Amino acid sequence: MKALRTSGDVETLKLCKKLHVRWWHATYAQMKNIFRLADLPSRVMDHCQTAVDTCKVCREWARPLSEAVASIEVTTRFNHQVELDLLFHGKHIILHMVDRCTRWHAAVEIPDKTMASIVTGIQSLWVSLHGSMSELIVDGESAVKSWQADK
Repeated sequence: MKALRTSGDVETLKLCKKLHVRWWHATYAQMKNIFRLADLPSRVMDHCQTAVDTCKVCREWARPLSEAVASIEVTTRFNHQVELDLLFHGKHIILHMVDRCTRWHAAVEIPDKTMASIVTGIQSLWVSLHGSMSELIVDGESAVKSWQADK
């Protein structure tokens, strides 16, 4: 531990790597706890993190991250799937709707984010022109979430 107190950055990193291996590939938390109990300076903790992160054996045995899985849903009919989003520009709230098949889109300004304003906007912007859609896709608007929670 004396060498860790007095050595330079390169030597400290080498010593941290050696200790990491000798302590059966100890985690950063385990090494930090030992170094804290030994009252080592904080710069040693930084090198300890680097030693653990760069350990080839630990990286090989680390739990793999979840893989991104691409999913695609293709619609072939107009007005089958329609996406809705609220856009904010300054003090203006814009209700924007896009058909997934044709990418036809339309937008209208609404007075606020309440469910009543959204439904009125959908009715005047989309349903009155194209009829009701089979599926409305909304990406987590708070008014829609709270409305669904009340049901």
